[in-house]
Amino acid sequence: MIHRRTATLAECHFDWRTATLTRGAPMLSFRPTRESGEICMKNPADSRLLAVCTKDEMLAFLDGKIKETQDSYGVWRYVLEKVDLLRSSGWSNEAGTFVSRWIDLPEVRRHEVEGLQKEQRYDEALDMLDDGIKAAAEDSFGRYQHEWVEMRLHIHELQGDCQSQIEDCRWLFCNTGGNLDYYHKLKKLVPPSDWKIFLKNMMAGMIFSCFGGHSNAADIYVEEKDYPRLFKTVSDVVMASVWICCLTMPAGFR
Repeated sequence: MIHRRTATLAECHFDWRTATLTRGAPMLSFRPTRESGEICMKNPADSRLLAVCTKDEMLAFLDGKIKETQDSYGVWRYVLEKVDLLRSSGWSNEAGTFVSRWIDLPEVRRHEVEGLQKEQRYDEALDMLDDGIKAAAEDSFGRYQHEWVEMRLHIHELQGDCQSQIEDCRWLFCNTGGNLDYYHKLKKLVPPSDWKIFLKNMMAGMIFSCFGGHSNAADIYVEEKDYPRLFKTVSDVVMASVWICCLTMPAGFR
């Protein structure tokens, strides 16, 4: 919604380099506001709304800020402001083209996926997440891959796609050191007749941490009442803890 202006732009001078508007003596600051979806100028002295820009002027301002901050982390804020403004103006095609240029920013991908999900455009959201997962897999640190798979899992839950949920939970379990939340989800999703062999195959290639003498594998074997594997896991954890103690113990105590 555009508020009624109290000063026309014809009466003002706007400096795009400093993002300030002059109307007589007072200087008005140009501040993006995500809550209202508008870019408005407020008097810093009393925060009273004095003027707003036209949509073309807002876009020009945002283009300037994007160019100015394109190599910094904060550019995503201006990118999303422009996307929202284009869409609210009915320029969906322009918004889509603009988004495609910035989709590799995680904040932009997250924003777009959440929007598609709300509109129940699940296939498009999944395609966007799959692209993000592939890109994250090529990152040496694998940043955001876990988040995109989590979001994909949520959409598969909304769709009721059981097989895809199993695949996502398995990936998350194996890539989080055996997080028990995913173990419990998998146990509900996998048919009971297939569970034992499924769990055995999934656990076979896993390396569980034993931080503080605790292992998620041991918790799983307790729940499964698999006592032979539980005994072996506990023995391995104890031996690993003893070995760590030996390595960190001062030389005089060895």
